[in-house]
Amino acid sequence: MSESTGVGLGTPTLSGADTGGTLFTTNDGKILTGLTNGIVTLNFMSGNITDASGNVTKMNSSLQIMSKKQCKSFTVFCSDADSVIRVGNALTISDHQLNHTIHNYDFQQIQITVPNNSTPDENQIAFMASTDPYLNYESSANWHDRGVITGTSTTAAANVYTKHVGAYEDFYITTYNTDSTNSIDLKIYFSEDGTTYFAESGYTSAVTITAGSYNAFATDRKHHFYRAEINSTVGGSHGTFSVYYNNVSVQ
Repeated sequence: MSESTGVGLGTPTLSGADTGGTLFTTNDGKILTGLTNGIVTLNFMSGNITDASGNVTKMNSSLQIMSKKQCKSFTVFCSDADSVIRVGNALTISDHQLNHTIHNYDFQQIQITVPNNSTPDENQIAFMASTDPYLNYESSANWHDRGVITGTSTTAAANVYTKHVGAYEDFYITTYNTDSTNSIDLKIYFSEDGTTYFAESGYTSAVTITAGSYNAFATDRKHHFYRAEINSTVGGSHGTFSVYYNNVSVQ
């Protein structure tokens, strides 16, 4: 079981004389969280957001409601920088960055392909689109991919958290042993290709976390992937835990 939260788009900023456009985002203005890998479709004509599982939520408005035919600018944040953004059938963006902004381009729909890089399979998306050629919306320079993962240790080491962290600057993994009796063992790994992992300095041997204690890992070394593995210190004597993660972009 896990819960994911994030940071929204920022503060609207007007620019230029034309302020007559319409802004489209989620119905409640919140970031989309807990998204599994696959295609997320933003249909501005109908005002529908369809995730990879087929779940549909509404935007704050639609082109149909506003009696307009096209959007002309957008900004999209996806918590995985390997995401691919398609605008209509003409434009594909996959250039290893978290936030993408396009001005003066006509479209009715955006498709965001979220890669299968995360354990648990949870991702975040924020977006804003406008019928103006210039978006007139300045997104925040600070982005977080953060959440909490809860579970119970097993006798064998289990991967409880993996994240592709390209384009983030700082990484924090805090592992809290919430058990009242049993200890757990923790190892943290890094990888450049998402396939071969190496033990992080200080974690070449398992770090034992006693009941009620925690381990805090923090680094700004920009490896491409990070992973946390947990097992029971004593086989058969399992412990509950919470893993708090926070990947921070300040650009």
